[in-house]
Amino acid sequence: ASTSYLACPEAPALIHTACPTAKVILLTRDPVERALSHYHLARRTGRTTAPLHAELSDELNGRVPLSARYLLRPSRQADALARYTETFPENQICLLRFEDMIADPQGALCKIAQLLEIDPDGFDLSAQARNASTAPRLPALNAALYRTGLKTALRAALPHGFKQRLKPLWFGAPLATIPKADTAALLPGRLMPSFSAMGKGRTQAARRCASCMHRCCSAPIPSCCACLAPGRLSCRGSFTR
Repeated sequence: ASTSYLACPEAPALIHTACPTAKVILLTRDPVERALSHYHLARRTGRTTAPLHAELSDELNGRVPLSARYLLRPSRQADALARYTETFPENQICLLRFEDMIADPQGALCKIAQLLEIDPDGFDLSAQARNASTAPRLPALNAALYRTGLKTALRAALPHGFKQRLKPLWFGAPLATIPKADTAALLPGRLMPSFSAMGKGRTQAARRCASCMHRCCSAPIPSCCACLAPGRLSCRGSFTR
């Protein structure tokens, strides 16, 4: 599994060529929350120490390569979902929302088990979250180790037990406070509406809206959704239940 498979335009066709009967699990998330979470992860790993607005500016002005644009590109999920639903039949796809999975892990796992035709009782629900919501205590040193490659080398060389004991000492600072203006910059005109709540039987609607996004992605979110029948989408671009 890889988060890059959703954003990569070529991935669905390549996967289908390699394995046309593949079962595909598509996990989406509120696009703004996803971008903010990825930003915190980038600070945690040492990928950046810059404020969010600086990272966003670099992406918008092309100062980073396409593959390194982690804020906007992976959050534009509508076109990505359409590529998969156009490539694979509906009975080979399981569409899940991150928010639903967190609220009801058992329900989400049952959907996955149904797709894979396996016993849902085989899943371990005792597993704990691994990406803790804390930042490095020494962000500058953390970033330097990341840039030089020493962090990767140390991760490979240190014994697992020692790394587990070191982690609470290395991490533990509160997450960076993101100004409201920075968060607002991720909204309409920068992020297309997400179809993360798309469910079975709604594939055609998603395709129609995904095709119009190229023409209206700079408009406010409600306008982007105007191509669908009234009541099918909420103002945030997610399907209503």
